Amino acid sequence: MRRIAALLSFAAAIAVFMPTEPAAAAIEMFRPAADTYADEAHPRRYFGSTERLRVRAGSRSAKQAYVRFAVTGLAGPVTRAKLRFFVANGTSNGPAVYRTEQWPSKPLTWARRPATVGGPRDNKGRLVRDTWAEWDVTPWVTRNGAYRFALKRGAGNAARFMSRETMLQPQLVVTTSEPSSTLEYVTPTEGDTVSGITAVRLRAPTETAWIAVYACGGMSVGEDLVRNPNGEWSVQWDTQMTGCSNGSQPLDTFAFGADDSELGQASITVEVSNSSPPPPDPEPTPCAATPVPGPVAGQGYTLRFSDCFGTLSRSVWCWNQWWEPRPPLGTQYVENGILHLVRRRSDGYPNVTISTEPCGQSDPRSFQYGYMEARMRYDKVRGNGPAFWILSTTHATNPNFPNIHPDCAGAAPDAPCLTSELDIFEGFGNIQYGGSRTDDFFSGALHRNTGEFYGQPDQFRSVQRGTGLDLSQWHTYAALWTDSTVSYYIDDQLQGSVETFDSTQQPMHLLFYNWNTDWEDENMPNAGTPDRLDVSVDWVRVWQQ
Repeated sequence: MRRIAALLSFAAAIAVFMPTEPAAAAIEMFRPAADTYADEAHPRRYFGSTERLRVRAGSRSAKQAYVRFAVTGLAGPVTRAKLRFFVANGTSNGPAVYRTEQWPSKPLTWARRPATVGGPRDNKGRLVRDTWAEWDVTPWVTRNGAYRFALKRGAGNAARFMSRETMLQPQLVVTTSEPSSTLEYVTPTEGDTVSGITAVRLRAPTETAWIAVYACGGMSVGEDLVRNPNGEWSVQWDTQMTGCSNGSQPLDTFAFGADDSELGQASITVEVSNSSPPPPDPEPTPCAATPVPGPVAGQGYTLRFSDCFGTLSRSVWCWNQWWEPRPPLGTQYVENGILHLVRRRSDGYPNVTISTEPCGQSDPRSFQYGYMEARMRYDKVRGNGPAFWILSTTHATNPNFPNIHPDCAGAAPDAPCLTSELDIFEGFGNIQYGGSRTDDFFSGALHRNTGEFYGQPDQFRSVQRGTGLDLSQWHTYAALWTDSTVSYYIDDQLQGSVETFDSTQQPMHLLFYNWNTDWEDENMPNAGTPDRLDVSVDWVRVWQQ
């Protein structure tokens, strides 16, 4: 009887799923290459042959479902992608879907479960038994390739879904439109008049992995790394950016493949017409005279740079790092002398970064050695990821990337050109530490070669501890960087020290961020995360001998 009921449910599901897409659209359904679930209570048990995938959160041991697809044969740009599971039992609070990193080479268990990438999507509420549940994964499925998903969170009662071992196995349903063979502008088009903030939208060849847009004689407008759900690519162009003036201006776009090979380029000329020229970029607001910080007092240190954020000076601060897309408008701003870095649910909680690396601004700033300090606070909620770093400027400006910087080519040592990273402070809205959840966690770290670029491994040294402090209040985070050690401080109190690497002796630029902490899964946004996550910076100062 259960088999007959399942067949009837399957027939009903197919009938409900009959497509209503436009005639030009193509719809492909993919079945899993693999699926399983992981159980916290049995961290080394493999459930790969189970007929039910289980998902549970709450006070009892967690269960998480994992599924992997191989997408092939797509001819046009993806306009829609849905992940579908057949619900074997109902629940009042269903899970959200996540992307995951590469699965382990050995069977996937709780102890070997892959980390998630980015935040959740499409967190479900009530799920009804014997129906299909669908998760919108359109932003994540952009072309042929391997896609890995996890279902996590949900109610305390375990939700169960049919696995690939049954007739009602999971599905990835992908809708594509007619493929584009060329790079072409949707808006603006040749001769259009533009002003203010203008959306630049394009269609690109199917195999495009990212685009880069330039205007006004080679000034970077931005990059788009993810095809939009409608199959287009887009960036926001501030037509009053430095270097742009009223009149005829070129707009140039380049499309690149996954291997960074150029797939095409398109150029148009538009008329920029703004009612008044933009004001010049303001200078940073220097801080008032202040005593030398206690940890370096009496040692010959003087103030070399400060910003008390009377304004957000684009003469110093970049919108993003060189490899990142520009963040959404309104996520970086100064208000009442405070810099705010904001991630919003409405945007999908994208990472937000500002840095002093050279990006075309008039006054980039890099430093080698010194006492770097910043007064910061952040919302103590799950999903918030504040940080204050310094990072290799040589790597950020490498004209030979992905090969090593020309200064270190040939017989020259590699170390001065590696991706040195000094994390003065990293925080988490919520993290598991010392056997319990905590919101007072401090992490200071030093990397020899973040990203393991240029054929060199990374090494990592850190100071990590609970502080006993309320980090939603203002605190001063600092690092004293010398040629031999890096020492970490909160409110002038030493937290610990590490030895430097051979790569640490190089100029590095300042960086503040509010990021998704993909490496700490329990701090990733979920349904309970506030719609707005804020990291605030009161001031930053650099002291050197």
